[in-house]
Amino acid sequence: MSSAKVSVLEKWSEFIRAGDREGMATVLAPDFVLYEDAGLPYGGVFRGVDGFLGMLANLQASWVDLKFEHLGFFDEPGGDSVAVHVRLTGRSPKTGEPMEVLTSEVFKIRDGRVLEGRVWYWDTRRLSQAMLGRKAAS
Repeated sequence: MSSAKVSVLEKWSEFIRAGDREGMATVLAPDFVLYEDAGLPYGGVFRGVDGFLGMLANLQASWVDLKFEHLGFFDEPGGDSVAVHVRLTGRSPKTGEPMEVLTSEVFKIRDGRVLEGRVWYWDTRRLSQAMLGRKAAS
């Protein structure tokens, strides 16, 4: 059984997959902020629904056939944080080669809305090289 916080993230994910801006606005706090690795083409700090949608557009332009899968949730008992392990899959926009990356993401949920998100990529160098059409060094 999911906690209320995990349910909020699952609902948000459904809205993302559906491209439902209005739905996203119902689960993102007005002062929502997302932190993505600045070294990525879609990296930076993004505020509010519009900021998130701008990042999402850049993310989708950086991958071909982007899909994401939640591998597991880690709910902070009695707190406001939820961590999620995510697998992103798709293809390089430069070479068409398959790409896969794992992330760890931590979200603060308050009053049934996502207040903050921080995303950590497990291998940004390999990801950036794939996006640029270069082979990763072993």
